[in-house]
Amino acid sequence: MPVVEDVHRLDVLRRLGLSDPLVRQSSGEQLHPLFWFRCQGPPWYSYHGAGCPEGPPLMPLWDKGDTVTAAWVKDGRLEFIEFGIEWSDEYVVLAHTEQGLWATVFVLLLEDEDSLELEDFREPAWVVRFRFLDRLVYGRDGGTQTFEEHRAWLREVVEGIDRETRGPEPPSQHGRSRMAVTRDEAARLALEVANQTWGYPNSGEELVILDDHVAESESAWAFTYNTRSFVLV
Repeated sequence: MPVVEDVHRLDVLRRLGLSDPLVRQSSGEQLHPLFWFRCQGPPWYSYHGAGCPEGPPLMPLWDKGDTVTAAWVKDGRLEFIEFGIEWSDEYVVLAHTEQGLWATVFVLLLEDEDSLELEDFREPAWVVRFRFLDRLVYGRDGGTQTFEEHRAWLREVVEGIDRETRGPEPPSQHGRSRMAVTRDEAARLALEVANQTWGYPNSGEELVILDDHVAESESAWAFTYNTRSFVLV
């Protein structure tokens, strides 16, 4: 699937329910000097010929060296991923929530800026509304872990943060229950997100979903799940 057009990128990120600080940082605004290398938007590679992994529509957030950090909704669930422009068919899932994403950023910042004190990181954490700085700081081992041990520790920490901060699980694929969204509302949401994601309307064109089960469609679920905008039947 394509990369979301740059002109629509920030709107789509907002529609996914991502916070204003993250969207602003991705837009190119520097919310704090510590972020300038690790997570400074706007993304460049994805709009200048770089490839991207096969999957749903991709929303790049920022570049870091030759690596792209991006978001997409896969199987009805938000994912933050990272991939290299030289091997764009491979990617790593960083987190499933924004707090989990910021955890991966702050771990790197803590390692980059080891001459700084904990208090020096509280302001940037506050700026982007990251709530788990102390967990990262006091959970680290002081540099005695191997690379694999450190990666396993970070994965465990991020998974824990994701569990604490995510919303309800998407419906099961087997015997799934209906969302608390009316069929008309689900159709409207799914069409609105799809039109924005793929850059429609263009010269009056619009996408149309012909689906007898649109209330359970992944597009409608992804929108309502990630923005918490549930509509009671």
